[in-house]
Amino acid sequence: MSENEEQVPQRIKDRLSAIEADAAKMVADLERGLGNDLVGTISFKISGVGLKTFLNEFETAQSVSFVTRYEALPTVDGVKLRFADGQYLLANSDFIRHALNDYRSLIQNRKDSVYYQKIHKLCREKLRNRDPSKTIVVQVQHGERGDVTKEFTEYLDGECRAIREVISQLEFDYLYNGILQHSDHRYTDRFWKDYTSGELNYVFIRHATILGFIKRSLKWHYQLLGSLTFPKMGGL
Repeated sequence: MSENEEQVPQRIKDRLSAIEADAAKMVADLERGLGNDLVGTISFKISGVGLKTFLNEFETAQSVSFVTRYEALPTVDGVKLRFADGQYLLANSDFIRHALNDYRSLIQNRKDSVYYQKIHKLCREKLRNRDPSKTIVVQVQHGERGDVTKEFTEYLDGECRAIREVISQLEFDYLYNGILQHSDHRYTDRFWKDYTSGELNYVFIRHATILGFIKRSLKWHYQLLGSLTFPKMGGL
């Protein structure tokens, strides 16, 4: 929050606390449904026949794009306020807007090759394939329990459902199509009211608060596709 947190009006503190509590409850409920995270040493064994050892041209572009985007995904650690012209303003609004924009292709644009459901489909296809003449075969090895490919696939299914549930409980369509990316006239009346009342700040904060969960939910998709995407980006 601001440097002089004790001076921030209680109504603002209460609203921010409520947003944080709602996000924490949402995440806790979803994580409870997922079960335990995959703990221990996980590695991927990749096999194939001839050119089928590698991803095809489209899959390579899709995978590289997702991996490089994921590595640069920002998360919002907190809200910063500043006092100016007799009112408290959102001091890190520029970063929050930047962070939200960076997630659009992953969670909103269904036509983008890195849309999370398309990424999940790609991962699932490779994990379920057992015919090396069709495409690569990926086995997931646990350091102590051996082959956990089936369990790993089910875990990714759960992560994909969790992202879908988060999106359904929030208003990313309004956020992206009404504010950040487009100026859809269907949202003009609400956008004007939220803008002039200051409610827009809370819309940004509410959605930014959940970005860390979305990134964590894509962690194992990133790990898997990272193992299929080589060589890594070169240096300067």
